[in-house]
Amino acid sequence: MLRITWRSNGKAPSSYDNVELVRELAQEIKDEIVDMDWVLDRKELAALRRAASHWERFVVKQFKRFDYEVVRGITRAIGDPGGLYRGMQCPGGADHRDSGVEVSAGEDVFRFRAHASFSVAFGYARGAYLALHPREGNEADGDCRILLGEALAKKITVAFSHLGWDLGSMAGPEFKPVICELYNLPLDYPFKFEP
Repeated sequence: MLRITWRSNGKAPSSYDNVELVRELAQEIKDEIVDMDWVLDRKELAALRRAASHWERFVVKQFKRFDYEVVRGITRAIGDPGGLYRGMQCPGGADHRDSGVEVSAGEDVFRFRAHASFSVAFGYARGAYLALHPREGNEADGDCRILLGEALAKKITVAFSHLGWDLGSMAGPEFKPVICELYNLPLDYPFKFEP
């Protein structure tokens, strides 16, 4: 079971025909908080930690802080026998209230509870979506598939869809303004691969 829900009244596009309207809506709700309540097995939890640890090297501010919290929470729950995650540092500059992660162990599964901005949840869901639908020539999408695995990527994508946002409808390069808005990047940001 993976759930992602709006903490308040979230909004979603009624159509993806007008990119500018979608961008304006993204601007309005990108800082709204969403709650995540996921039940994962040990393998899925380890995959999520691997992905967060990888992604945190490429992001800043609230995105980096959430990745750090994911890795820290999972490591506390399942340990770090190889010491791979010992060197991660808590990033500064992000409001600590914007996100949080708690992981608790059950009999055979773990409960991953978190909250973060819509933008952060979108980033995770987009990584999962690209793992399932890699863009031609983009090795980063293949990395997402290797890190998360197909089954967990599907679960995250489906959970995110309950917020009303359709990742498939925003897969084209014309949605770069929306992606830049959600990631707080300038429109002329030089992506290695276009969104």
